[in-house]
Amino acid sequence: MESSPLCSWAAMLLFVFASPVTALNCTGGFHLNTTLLTYQQASMACQQQGMELALPNSNATQSTVLGLLLNATLPVFPDRRAWVGLNRLGTNDVGRWVDEFGNPVNEILWSTGAPDNFEGIELCVEYVARSLDFPGLVGLNDADCSEPQPFICWG
Repeated sequence: MESSPLCSWAAMLLFVFASPVTALNCTGGFHLNTTLLTYQQASMACQQQGMELALPNSNATQSTVLGLLLNATLPVFPDRRAWVGLNRLGTNDVGRWVDEFGNPVNEILWSTGAPDNFEGIELCVEYVARSLDFPGLVGLNDADCSEPQPFICWG
């Protein structure tokens, strides 16, 4: 995958300023960060880099995110999943999902069986490219916001 000028520039800044957030791979404006963070921490980390959590809500963007995760080397995280910019924090409405700025998102391309709000605590969304626990799970999935994992910024 080719690195964009923005990715090269961002990598240089991360090296110079010793940022704790490491951008592993970039493509099409999407930046996979390998630092394991909770959803809220990931959102803040993207904003500190002048970006936002990615919202892969079309077939084209999901294909880009899938390729990014499958082609990445994630030695500390064998699953291929990462936080993206959807949540239902601050709402008890199971069917109401918003982006990280609180704007409603009505059309979501969920993976099969999602969202399921397992144990009533899955308020954030991850993109799953491969799961060791659930081999058939690929796509957008609701998850527990407090689970540290890689994340994908866009910008």
